[in-house]
Amino acid sequence: MACSDSAAASVFAVNCVISGNNCGTVVNLPCGGSLLSSIVSNNIGTGIGLDSGKVRNCLIVKNSGNGIYIRRWSGYNIEIENCTIANNGGIGVYDNVWYENISLPQYAANCIIYNNKGGNWFFLGTNIVYSNCCIIPIPTNFPGKPEGTGNITNAPLFANTNIGNYRLSANSPCVNTGTNQSWMTGAFDLDVKQRIRYGRVDMGAYERIYEGSIYKFH
Repeated sequence: MACSDSAAASVFAVNCVISGNNCGTVVNLPCGGSLLSSIVSNNIGTGIGLDSGKVRNCLIVKNSGNGIYIRRWSGYNIEIENCTIANNGGIGVYDNVWYENISLPQYAANCIIYNNKGGNWFFLGTNIVYSNCCIIPIPTNFPGKPEGTGNITNAPLFANTNIGNYRLSANSPCVNTGTNQSWMTGAFDLDVKQRIRYGRVDMGAYERIYEGSIYKFH
């Protein structure tokens, strides 16, 4: 299917929970598709198959295959933003693309990509650019190709993955270490909480909210 096909470009899903399915690829995003503020978890197969398009504010965990499989051999936009991709049975982000047009956005930003059994990232051709991600090892690219910045390898310190809680603990190194983007103004995280709370966005699908003390004065 060509990326100019209007039917392909119209795929859009938001606020979905996609779990317990058994298929090769659970969510297919063709050219220009978007998956926003959704949970893709505990499926048998790859979580998301991405030809081109946008995956934002998503939790992609405990799928038996890869978290995201980028599969189009061409230079189209790939935008993976503020996602948590962890504990999948395959590779966190498997990049099967040799990009022909690097003028289009092709990146993962502010993501936590950690503890995936097959590895956290892999590429066959030109790697997408990872920036301000919690990922180990830090991704590299072919000489002369774009490299990302602001990545860290520290454990993300989730609240409690044993009960499926991938929010950030108070001492997580992912708190206030992302990079702010224009779409975040007035936007919300996966908990439908303000996307930027303390001046700088957190990595991953959730913003950390600090608990304070409440005082009553009489």
